[in-house]
Amino acid sequence: MDLLRITNLTTVFLTRRGVVRAVDHINLRIKEGEVIGLVGESGCGKSVSMLSILRLVPYPGKIIDGEVIFNGENLLKKPLTEMRKIRGKEIAMIFQDPMTTLNPVFRVGEQIRESLRIHGIINGNHGEKKRVFSWFANKARREFEQQRVMKLIEEVELPSPEERYHQYPYELSGGMQQRVLTAIALSCEPKLILADEPTTALDVTVQAQILELFNRVIKKHRTSMILVTHNLGVAAEFCQRIGVMYAGRIVETGPTNKVMENPKHPYTCGLLRSIPKISKKRVRIKPIPGNVPDLVELSHKCAFYPRCEKASPVCEEKEIELKEVEEGHLVHCALSK
Repeated sequence: MDLLRITNLTTVFLTRRGVVRAVDHINLRIKEGEVIGLVGESGCGKSVSMLSILRLVPYPGKIIDGEVIFNGENLLKKPLTEMRKIRGKEIAMIFQDPMTTLNPVFRVGEQIRESLRIHGIINGNHGEKKRVFSWFANKARREFEQQRVMKLIEEVELPSPEERYHQYPYELSGGMQQRVLTAIALSCEPKLILADEPTTALDVTVQAQILELFNRVIKKHRTSMILVTHNLGVAAEFCQRIGVMYAGRIVETGPTNKVMENPKHPYTCGLLRSIPKISKKRVRIKPIPGNVPDLVELSHKCAFYPRCEKASPVCEEKEIELKEVEEGHLVHCALSK
C-alpha cells in the first residue's frame, strides 16, 4: 500500500494576465521508507507541488483538481483544523533556505521545541510518546521537552547540544542551520518528509554531510522522503526513484538507474547533457535551446515542443499521456518507444 498517492493534482495561480498552471495534473506515488527525487529547472513547479500536498499554497494560488491520498485519506478534503494536526506531525517539510525559515529573534532550542508544544508531544524516560494534559505542570513539561530537544540536536550531530539550545540562528553556519531545520522536521517523528532543495545554499562538503544525515535518519525511522532538487547528481546518488518535471508536469519518472542510464524524454536527455563531465577529452556542454514556456499560454499538448530537437507534427496533433516504456519507467512524450 502506498503511503502517499497523488493523482491529477492541479494547482493554478489566478493573475491579471490569466491562469498560471504551476502544477498540471501530476501523478506520484511513494511507499514507506522510500526516497523519491523531484528534479527540474527553476520554475517548473517542484516547490508548489510540495506546498500543495500540505495545502500551504499562498494566495492567489488555488488547488483546483486532483487527490492527495495519505494513509488512505484525501488531504484535500480535510478541514483546516485537521490539516494543522498533520503538518509537522505526520508530514514535515524542510524548506529551501534555513536563513529565512528560522526566526532570528528566537533561540534555536525554542524553535525546535515549538513543534512538540503545538502537537502536545513529550518524550519520557522510556522514550514513548505521551499526550501533554492540562494537569501537567509547566516546569515538568518544559523539562521533558528540553530533554527531547537535546536528543534531537545530538541526532542531527550538532556539537555541544546545551550551547546550541540557547543560541540564535545567526550564530550558526548555513550547514548548522540546515541541521536545525532537520531536527525540527524530525521532532514529531513524521512518516513523510518533504525536503525542498535542502542542500542548495551549502557547499559540496556540507551538502554531502547533510545527505548522509538524511540517509541515516531514513534508515533509522523508516521515514519516506520526497527530495526536491535541481542537482541530478544528488538525485542519482540519494534517491531510489526520480520524477523529472517540466512546466508543471512530470514528463518522466522511474527507477533512478533506468532514468539516468536510459532517459527517454528529450528534456531529461538535455538535462543530462548539461552536466559538466571530467574526462581527458574536452567536451563542450550542450545547453537546451530556447526559453522556458509561458505557463499562462500553455496548452494541454507537449510544453517542450518549441525546444525539442526531435519534435515532429505528431507532438502537436494529439493529447499526450504518460505511457510505460519499460517496467516502472513512464514517459510523457509522443515519440517515446
